[in-house]
Amino acid sequence: ATRLSRALAARTGELPAAEAREVRYGAARVLYFAGDLEGAAALVDAIRPGGARAVVANERQILFFRAALALAAGRLGDCRELLERLQRYVAPDSLQARFLAATDLQRRLYAGELDGLGPLLEERIAEASAAMNAHHYHPLVGLRVRLASLQHEPVSAAAPKGLETPLAPFDGLLLLYRLDHAARRGGPVEKPDPRAFAHAAELEILAGITASTVALVQGDAVSAVELAAEAGARAATRGYGLRQAEALLAEAEAHVASGSADRARRALGTLDALARRFPSPRFGVESALLRALLVAAPAPATLASVAAQRHLAPAGARRALAILDGDDGALDALDRRVVARVPRGFRRVVDGSGAGWGIDLSTKEVWHANG
Repeated sequence: ATRLSRALAARTGELPAAEAREVRYGAARVLYFAGDLEGAAALVDAIRPGGARAVVANERQILFFRAALALAAGRLGDCRELLERLQRYVAPDSLQARFLAATDLQRRLYAGELDGLGPLLEERIAEASAAMNAHHYHPLVGLRVRLASLQHEPVSAAAPKGLETPLAPFDGLLLLYRLDHAARRGGPVEKPDPRAFAHAAELEILAGITASTVALVQGDAVSAVELAAEAGARAATRGYGLRQAEALLAEAEAHVASGSADRARRALGTLDALARRFPSPRFGVESALLRALLVAAPAPATLASVAAQRHLAPAGARRALAILDGDDGALDALDRRVVARVPRGFRRVVDGSGAGWGIDLSTKEVWHANG
């Protein structure tokens, strides 16, 4: 199908403008679902606005498709701009409006715009459930599971009658998201085999990231590094920027857990570059915490700064706070592996203004969150 799509797209110069637009748009969608994001983006970029509004590949469809491509590639700023442009042209209660809302919720998750995201997801999930709309319900549940993993919260596996079985490709995504969540919660989980998901490029990448997380939770940092590095390389080749960032974060966590500081810095350097490009403050804060843990004595002011950003990067904030307070009670199973080598020689106090300060017991020095 991908070869045929490319061949058809190459012949569009021989077609009238309207038909050429339809062929390019259809071929781009085939390439997108086949995992060729760059090929799909190139075809969409070649589509020029047409004179007639009522064509198969109309302006709104193309804009939404561009937003989906931008999201997968990690161009979160571009995605937001495209969604805002589209918002002006869709009815509030329309099917397209629901797709726009779901796409923006996913963008917010990766950008770190988490304030109010949980309740909004629950509201959207309830609406999709009431409408028995599987196309909306399962992707939204997947996002809720992902958010629960970040925030170390339980999440129900129950689904309304008639919505128990996810549609492809959401079945694979939801399965891997739930495996990741269960592993972080300390449940008995087997590593997924990425080769079992080779039929779908993004699922194969996600399976590698999930397997890396499971391996690290189980104490196998070597396998965790290998799995994450392979997934990251595959994501970079395919153009899946968000998955590449997730893979780099998983790889860096495994390096930190095993004490491989130099290799962790290399992974974090690439992650930082992606975080700036997207942009994603969430990945930037998570990276800052891991980088702070690469020295023998993490700077308490840096830890306090990260701990204050729970609304942006819950995992990093949770880990930083546990180190400062010397209390691992709020950590999940992955957190514990990541911070296991970090000394806990701090005592923290929060004053009336909410600013953190404390005593570094190893140096007998007072520190403040503002440095």
